[in-house]
Amino acid sequence: MHLHVRTPRRNKSLCDRYTNLLRATTEALSAVIGGCDQLTIEPFGFDEHLALNIQRILREETHLDTVADPAGGSYYIETLTDSIARAAWKLFQQVEAEGGYAKALASGSIEKALAAPRAARDKAMSSRRRVLVGVNNYPD
Repeated sequence: MHLHVRTPRRNKSLCDRYTNLLRATTEALSAVIGGCDQLTIEPFGFDEHLALNIQRILREETHLDTVADPAGGSYYIETLTDSIARAAWKLFQQVEAEGGYAKALASGSIEKALAAPRAARDKAMSSRRRVLVGVNNYPD
């Protein structure tokens, strides 16, 4: 499997480019630790050369590419990975029971499964129950 990771744009602020830069850095580091093969850092409010520099710093100064598994042996990360894998497998089995991805997509069950968590997340963000520093709380 080839894993291409792209930093998200939905958690970025139009007003606080420095917070965006910090978020992109931690997201990129997480992707590298997670074992991505290819990484795209989306500049959002900061210059494109800074996005490239994040990749250069991670490659040339952290040396995470020289370690087989940078997160290996971390009880917390291993436990988290296991719980995510188990939940993903249950979802995979549900889609398979519906006749596969194409049928599940056509029936609308995938959109239905995504709609409730999306609405809950959006409501929590808009009411500030879920805080994203620099976006919905403490903006610059």
